[in-house]
Amino acid sequence: MMLPLTKEQTRVYHFIADFWRTNGYAPSYSEIGANLGKSKQRVNRMIEDMERRGVVQREYGRKPAIVSIKQI
Repeated sequence: MMLPLTKEQTRVYHFIADFWRTNGYAPSYSEIGANLGKSKQRVNRMIEDMERRGVVQREYGRKPAIVSIKQI
């Protein structure tokens, strides 16, 4: 069972999903931050929490780190 996302995480989720659909790959944390007016560190914390909630999956050492997202 997935925990619900915060409003801010929902914005991040939709940006990632739209970017992926348009470009065929996940955005970098820099791209997410630039689009949403957030620092890379803030984006990293949000993505970490979204991973704990079961919404995104990351692969460490890979660019971009996000390898999948679940439908919400």
